[in-house]
Amino acid sequence: MIKQLGPIRDVLAEADPQNKADVYQNLGLKLTFESGKQLV
Repeated sequence: MIKQLGPIRDVLAEADPQNKADVYQNLGLKLTFESGKQLV
């Protein structure tokens, strides 16, 4: 399945924000945004 998607980084970069959030949540990932550095 991953091979069919191509480069997963590119796929996620272009994904709808809500769909991306759903993927991250299902994977159990928690992201932290550092506003001063503009980093996640």
